[in-house]
Amino acid sequence: MFLPASRFLFLILAVTLVLTGCKTTSSPSPVETVPESRKVPTTPAPPAATNRLDVVDRPSPNFSERTRPVNMIVLHYTACEMASALATLRNPHADDPVSAHYLVDRNGRIFRLVDESKRAWHAGPGLWNGCDDVNSASIGIEIVNKGRDAQGRREAYPDAQIEAVIKLCRDIQSRHDIRWVIGHSDMGLGRKEDPGEHFPWKKLAQRGVGIWTDDFAKPTLTRKEMLAKIGYDATRPDLATKAFQRHFYPEAITSGGKRTNERMAAVLDLVTAHRAGNAR
Repeated sequence: MFLPASRFLFLILAVTLVLTGCKTTSSPSPVETVPESRKVPTTPAPPAATNRLDVVDRPSPNFSERTRPVNMIVLHYTACEMASALATLRNPHADDPVSAHYLVDRNGRIFRLVDESKRAWHAGPGLWNGCDDVNSASIGIEIVNKGRDAQGRREAYPDAQIEAVIKLCRDIQSRHDIRWVIGHSDMGLGRKEDPGEHFPWKKLAQRGVGIWTDDFAKPTLTRKEMLAKIGYDATRPDLATKAFQRHFYPEAITSGGKRTNERMAAVLDLVTAHRAGNAR
């Protein structure tokens, strides 16, 4: 069947108009550019934690290379104020240069002076658990504290400072196989008494730093044998006993406690259990 010419021309015109109005669009870009006015504000991601303890670096040139793996932490007090301690620990021109890995101020601020991989010069001559180079085997932490005043009274350690020391020690323990947390007096027999009988060792032990017991036990060994097994230099038993009291039985110094041997036996039991746990 054929359409009349007029209707045929009308149909062609209509199709042409429809095709002209239907423009082919290109495929959208995989990434749409959003105008600034349409962007939704977002909270930026926090920076990566690079220094959980807010440690301030104050490098000291006073160090050497280690000859032993790190297995202990040694705690000291500075016996002077912060500024003097920082200057002394960073002075390479002193007659006997010294340093430490860390210095903790009274307000809890922590200064890193020597990298943990290096041997700081903080312990000096002495012995602990048969090790005669404590500097090579330890991390040294100096705590700002005068020790004694002119009347012989001890300066208390502020809570913020002790909290910083605990966190620092726990942080160190997370990186090293720490077997002992001792005081300078524990290894420097007769010449050092820091961090003192007023240092809160029990508080540290309650937070997983070092060991402590309030118990007493019946001794089965001589005092000299117990001192040696705990870690002291038992060839100097009188000085080792005083150091033990200063750390584990301060009542013997501050209030005349008379049960040193029984406390020593209890500490030895704890040390033995602690070492057995580390060996497993």
